[in-house]
Amino acid sequence: AVSWVSYSVKYKNPQKYTLTVQRPTGDANKIFPQAEAGTFNGEYHFGCLSKDTLKLYDLRTGLTEQILKTVAFSFSAEHNFTATILKADRQLLLLEIRNRNGKVVYKQNGITSYAFDAESNGVVLATTSEKNSKVEAILFKNKIIKKELTSSTKAVFKKLLWKTGSISFIENDAGHCRIYYYNINQDKLSILDSKVTSGFPSGMCISDDILSNSIHTREGSKMILWLKETPDPTRVIDPKKVEIWNTQDKRIYSARKYLRDYKMSDKMVIWNVEENTALQITDKEFPRGFFSADYNYSFVYDPDAYEPQSRQYTPFDLYMVNLQTGTRKLIIKNYTMNQKPFGSPDGNYLCYAHKGQWWIYNAAKDNHIPITDAENVFF
Repeated sequence: AVSWVSYSVKYKNPQKYTLTVQRPTGDANKIFPQAEAGTFNGEYHFGCLSKDTLKLYDLRTGLTEQILKTVAFSFSAEHNFTATILKADRQLLLLEIRNRNGKVVYKQNGITSYAFDAESNGVVLATTSEKNSKVEAILFKNKIIKKELTSSTKAVFKKLLWKTGSISFIENDAGHCRIYYYNINQDKLSILDSKVTSGFPSGMCISDDILSNSIHTREGSKMILWLKETPDPTRVIDPKKVEIWNTQDKRIYSARKYLRDYKMSDKMVIWNVEENTALQITDKEFPRGFFSADYNYSFVYDPDAYEPQSRQYTPFDLYMVNLQTGTRKLIIKNYTMNQKPFGSPDGNYLCYAHKGQWWIYNAAKDNHIPITDAENVFF
């Protein structure tokens, strides 16, 4: 049976939110003004953020604890702990972990970045001190377990991610970039080194752009990451000089002020963690792409292939890349829909609309199957 429920009410004038927690019977309700979202910690607590204050409501006693300067929080999967990330001095962060009774049982300061596990099994921290920088995993078990993954006296670690039973983060040190991948079950740390890993593209480094998020595959053998062109310090552009427009460009110069230059965007790479090999997926010729669900194929295209043109949605040619062999083939020419084709959950098929009909593409057999009647129906 459901013991507690929560719901949010939005007010238009002024635009505010109220979060309510109550029993399904309607009694024992608790109201949290200006709180938009919250989460339950089993039958023990309900937590929500109101501006920079964590409201921690004890479902057993009806008491509420307020934790100021809270940036983020998470309950542990086994409901034993409440972890909070707090603002601290010098633009750093502080981790506090409380047990069910509200007692602080663990603290860590000097945090530069963090990432909670999506399944609430812990938090990974990048910390800094006068001596060095570290990455540490805090595991939520029956007790708190701390494990140092690596340290450095030169670089600061960034882009922390904890997902599908593994942790990753990057280290960019004066053109020598590395990405670390820690498999928790195997207790194994693997390293992609731009100077060592086979297939790593020359003249590129790992991107730390806020939108370039890495992906861990569920089976734990591969990782998708993003690379950027290594900046050339000798190439300085004076904004006061005469603009030179190239008439052969797909988009004229004025359009590039408002639309992103796809060819200069971050490039996608898949890293085989077990074999320590990298394969570049997107490049300047085909700057956009996506993967099949099983990560056996990728699909790449150039959004500017048919520019200049007057259609609302830019057509493109879609190519399939076999990630085992690296071979690439054209599978859909002049694709005109505003949404890219949809992949099946098993990764074997693509569904797409083309030339007024719906089609299924079988990646293994390399054939296209129409699923609508071309004579009687036109989409």
